[in-house]
Amino acid sequence: MFTGLVRVERLQMSEVNDTMLRDVNQLLITQRHDARPITQEHLLKCMEKMGVVLAWNDNQRVVGLGVLTLSGGLNFSCAEIRHLVVNDGRSNLAIGMRIVRALCDIYLHVVDYTDAGAWVQDEGMKKIFTALGFKEKPGSRFRLRKGGRT
Repeated sequence: MFTGLVRVERLQMSEVNDTMLRDVNQLLITQRHDARPITQEHLLKCMEKMGVVLAWNDNQRVVGLGVLTLSGGLNFSCAEIRHLVVNDGRSNLAIGMRIVRALCDIYLHVVDYTDAGAWVQDEGMKKIFTALGFKEKPGSRFRLRKGGRT
């Protein structure tokens, strides 16, 4: 029975299957209509280097996605949120915020700041980042410094 509950957590390799992959590819196409589909092999390789967080409804279908990459320089480290997309019309803001929080928790203690981007026309994603304390930068970019500093 569908209850409307959504589980948000980091994707585990054991959860990768054909249905989940179809849902992820559909979300990527929702975000960008010309997105190339990803394969199971490619997703598993990405998971070794990136944090992938999914939102699952109680029918075990993926309704949200976020990816976190880690980078930096000689004396700093940063993370970047990519592919944040939610396709659950009732609660996009709430689910999106939960995905971003879960992503930020992955590298919480090792990054100086987290960057994120939103499509210029995507007001929903902008609201998610703003609600979580990210400061908007030029070009629909957002940044959250460790400890909430800007």
